[in-house]
Amino acid sequence: MIAPRKEAIQKFSKVEKLIAIGGSRWTKESMDRVYFDAAAYCKLIGLENRSVYDGGTYISMYKGQKISNSKAAKMIPSGKVYFDVMTDSFVGFDASLIAIEL
Repeated sequence: MIAPRKEAIQKFSKVEKLIAIGGSRWTKESMDRVYFDAAAYCKLIGLENRSVYDGGTYISMYKGQKISNSKAAKMIPSGKVYFDVMTDSFVGFDASLIAIEL
């Protein structure tokens, strides 16, 4: 079992990393969350669109591998995406997609 102090430090470190990639921290009463806009979410899961200079074509990459643009579009959720600090869990997408070390 992780000691409560060490657990709190690990959670703080995770929140700092999520903010560093572009997340926005929001707190209200007993809620504490880090929200992600589309750009921050893409960084979180390792999804990027690269422009090819042959007339504006885009190539989608996921964790360094080329994927179809339609597959990339399906990976981006339509609702709110956030990390709930209190429950130490991600909401709004499949957390197995995360590409960064937390």
